[in-house]
Amino acid sequence: MNKFLISILSMAAAATLFASECELTLTTSAYVNWNAVNASKKAGLYDAIEKENNCRLKIVYYPDYLQSLNYFSTGSADAVTVTNLDQMTALASRPSVSVVLQDYSNGNDGLISRHGKSVKELKGQDIWMVTKSISEQLWVKIAQKEGMDPYRDVTIKHMDLDSNLRAAYDAGKINNIVTWNPALEYLVQQTDSHKTLASSADFPGLIVDMIVMGKNVADFDKKAALLRACWDRTAEVVHAGRGKDYNAFMTAIADDMGSSLGEAKTMLNGAKIFTPTEETDFYAHELPELQKDTYKLAADNEFLAESVSYDLNGVKGGDKATPQSVFFEIH
Repeated sequence: MNKFLISILSMAAAATLFASECELTLTTSAYVNWNAVNASKKAGLYDAIEKENNCRLKIVYYPDYLQSLNYFSTGSADAVTVTNLDQMTALASRPSVSVVLQDYSNGNDGLISRHGKSVKELKGQDIWMVTKSISEQLWVKIAQKEGMDPYRDVTIKHMDLDSNLRAAYDAGKINNIVTWNPALEYLVQQTDSHKTLASSADFPGLIVDMIVMGKNVADFDKKAALLRACWDRTAEVVHAGRGKDYNAFMTAIADDMGSSLGEAKTMLNGAKIFTPTEETDFYAHELPELQKDTYKLAADNEFLAESVSYDLNGVKGGDKATPQSVFFEIH
């Protein structure tokens, strides 16, 4: 047997061993910092990390957010990209643990109106959104800031899918919506008369984007370490803002989202993406009170599933700058 053939067979055997050692299934959907995970994988940013951790990351992508949440809640995936509110609501049937805090929305969620020039002008009108989600959470905060009753001063209308919401608004069938990117950026770029009346930038830290794992997933610590290392790599490349890896990543995310590079950059800027140190600081100093407020809002407005509860865990970092695995749990 020649040396070339031996080398090929050896590489094949190693690949097979690596593939069978560990596989983490992450389901995700259309949102800029969740597309960023998919784009990072496509751009090869995770190749060395997967080999180092001896665990493969398999991404199951759904165009719509609720589809990915449902896929996770049925136990079909180990992990999912989700917000801090939706972990308490949509996924409450499955005990889960937040293992990565990616960022908080800083303009990537918003209220837009075709004709209204201020939030108060919307009194008596219909506002469409995916209810019992971050969109309703944001609307409640917007209305309260304006001194309005979020449920009496307007009529909230439910749309099952964010993609349907975008299509209906784009077609002129509805005039006021609360939605998130990429739909928000797409609609803002249209020539029809409309205005962004308020956004998540008005409420820093309200909507936290994160990666959650099922509490009883096999090899939990190993898989949590993989997710943390992968996202840290994405954040590092985004913050660098230049270089070969950054260019490969930006090309992949623009392609993944069906946007231009400029639009992709705008949407990335619409989130406060944490560095590892910022993530730890946010968790230790800001998140506890913000999460209590989110829990109260969800409970007061009947978002929560029956008997759901959560725990904030201490930062488990040892001598490292970032927590090891667990931020908070949903029971």
